[in-house]
Amino acid sequence: MKISVTFIALLLTFATLAQSDSTNSEREYKFGFQLGTSLNSNEFTFMINPLITHSNHKHQFEVGPKFYTRVSNGGGTHIGAEANYKYYPNSKHTPFSSFLLINNEFFYRKTSFSYADAFSIPNETHDITRTYLNRIYQLHLGYGIEWKFWGQLYITSDVGFGGYYQLFRGDEMSDEPTLNSSWGSGYFGLSARASVSLGWRFN
Repeated sequence: MKISVTFIALLLTFATLAQSDSTNSEREYKFGFQLGTSLNSNEFTFMINPLITHSNHKHQFEVGPKFYTRVSNGGGTHIGAEANYKYYPNSKHTPFSSFLLINNEFFYRKTSFSYADAFSIPNETHDITRTYLNRIYQLHLGYGIEWKFWGQLYITSDVGFGGYYQLFRGDEMSDEPTLNSSWGSGYFGLSARASVSLGWRFN
């Protein structure tokens, strides 16, 4: 929760800067769409990222879901979300431009499987369902480049480094109450991210 509140405060701060940085003659509000793929050190699979974008002169905000291209551990629920802020020091009017990036990502993974336990209680066999739940919050600072090659169509590539906080929980449930158990943990770590996207800004 504290990480989410901090990120929202950062977005509001940069939104205020975006307003003060743009004069009436320079201000140009544009919505757009961006489709990309990303890879980070916590999720060793490529993610598909469809994002809605909103541009204002040197600033761009992006938000959308993240979808896994490959799911291991027997399936389950695997999904994520992403929100970005980009600052273009030299605006976006040239074919090639660079930007600074604040990237925030959230991952949710839930997997379950069942097995027969014939060892915990002598002469008894019980079916046990084991469930793993992972929630990961990431924050990266990065740098990227953009190539606008046809009208408002563009390609971006960026890399970022930062950290994450992961909440992990495991549960074992069965028809025998003495076999039920739960455990969990939370910890911080370092992470890295790379992304490539194709986008379009509407006039």
